Amino acid sequence: MKQHTTNYINTFIEVSEDCPVSVSQTPPEKKEKTVANLQYEQLIKNPYQ
Repeated sequence: MKQHTTNYINTFIEVSEDCPVSVSQTPPEKKEKTVANLQYEQLIKNPYQ
């Protein structure tokens, strides 16, 4: 049985042409960190890795 993975390696993922957002935003701070906050922190601390 072949397993499926969503791990992308050496892959450029760009924003869709029909995306209505023109500027990114930092996830809002909350008492308990959300998944969005954790992922954002990882990306900011280690860009392009």
